[in-house]
Amino acid sequence: MATEEKCNQELPNSFMIGDDLNWDADWEQVTLIVELPFWMMVSDCTVPVDVEGFKFAVTVTDDFCHLHVGQVTDSLQLCVFHGPSIQSDEIQQKTLASGTPMLTRKCKTVLRIPSRCNADVLTAASGKSDGRVITAQHYLTSLCGVHLAVVNRLLRAYLLQTYDPGVHEISPWDVPIWFVEKRGGESIRTSLLPSADWDEKPRIR
Repeated sequence: MATEEKCNQELPNSFMIGDDLNWDADWEQVTLIVELPFWMMVSDCTVPVDVEGFKFAVTVTDDFCHLHVGQVTDSLQLCVFHGPSIQSDEIQQKTLASGTPMLTRKCKTVLRIPSRCNADVLTAASGKSDGRVITAQHYLTSLCGVHLAVVNRLLRAYLLQTYDPGVHEISPWDVPIWFVEKRGGESIRTSLLPSADWDEKPRIR
């Protein structure tokens, strides 16, 4: 019955991606989390970064772990926890008691970038509203992608001080997977490239 009602609804005269989001919703503070493909040779710290007049207090940390269910994948789609090692150990012990196989992976240097996000996007991305998840993911992909400028500004400053040969500026291909952490600690995984979601070689049948 519900399906018939949906089919009988009038189609809109036009539609653009994003029309199903509430652009007048409040801003919500979030933290963008990304693992670099290398180590930065510094102690855990918070660094002020200025990009085009916008200031970001970027946290640099090496004490991050990923906790995976069953197997570790490049896409991180089976990653159920990412955070400090101590919390990872506590969660793993509780999960093992339930009989669920868990695997821990130590991260390289992780950056935590404070930012803000449309509150309705976060609601849609959580999957609690029907049909808007894909639109919300496009928004989050753009949100994370634009913060590459913040990461590269930090890396350029680091290279000027250290001349570290193992560090370089990054592109979406270097850091395709990001997490958007909401207040309260819940995170939403997002990818900058469609291919970052593939854990197996795509085939045409």
